[in-house]
Formats: sequence, structure tokens, C-alpha cells
Amino acid sequence: MANVDDPEIFEAYNRVRSNNDDTDWLILDYTNNTTLKVGATGSGGAEELSSHFKNNAVQYGYVKITYSKASEGDAGGKRTKFAFIAWGGPSASVLQKAKMSVHKASVKEIIKDFALEIQTSDPEDIRPDAIRHAIEKVNY
Repeated sequence: MANVDDPEIFEAYNRVRSNNDDTDWLILDYTNNTTLKVGATGSGGAEELSSHFKNNAVQYGYVKITYSKASEGDAGGKRTKFAFIAWGGPSASVLQKAKMSVHKASVKEIIKDFALEIQTSDPEDIRPDAIRHAIEKVNY
């Protein structure tokens, strides 16, 4: 299990979820083999978040995506959905990547509410347009 006891993780998660805060993403980095901390937060959406994923690291991201969706009986209402990203950079060690499934469970004890989960080591999957397209396909 990963150590996610740092209260800043929960605080950052709540800021992303809040309608009263501009923060719309967070990324978690390792401080050692098992302990996670908030590596960065921001208000630049999936574009900004994607630029913080490192090729040689395992990281976890969380992003709020707001988009307009016109549908029958809905005159272009806004939708807000959240995506959780488990990133195993293409140059990250095999051992780091192997721990992801176990550590991801610990992270998801804090980051609980999301419509889409992406686990990848392919930079194409974390392109802002790829994240946005995938989350818009989630129907709820």
C-alpha cells in the first residue's frame, strides 16, 4: 500500500472538486518508494496537467473537465466530469510500474469521485484532446 496520509492530498482533491476554487487539476508524485505528495496543482485544465506528467515517473493525476453538451431537451447545458489518471511513464522502472495497481488502490481511497479512469504509459492517452474526448463519451 502507498502512504497517502499527507493532508495536502485531501485538500488539493477538495479544491479540484469545489465550484468555489479555480484549481481544476492535481498531480501526485512519490517522495520515496511508497509515500505520495501533491506534486503540483493548477487551473489550466487538461492542457496544463498533461505537461506535468514525466516520462521517467509513476504519477497520479486528477482533472476536472467542463464542457457543453447539447442534447434533446437540453439547450447546451454545461457538464462537469472528473478523470483519474494513473501514469506509468514510458521510461519509468518496471518495479515502479509493477507497484501501480497496489498503490493506485491507496490513492483511490482519497480520490474517490470520477467518471473516467485512465491507466497508461502512452503519451497519446494523456493528450488534452484525448482526455476530453474520452470523458465526453462517458454517459451519465
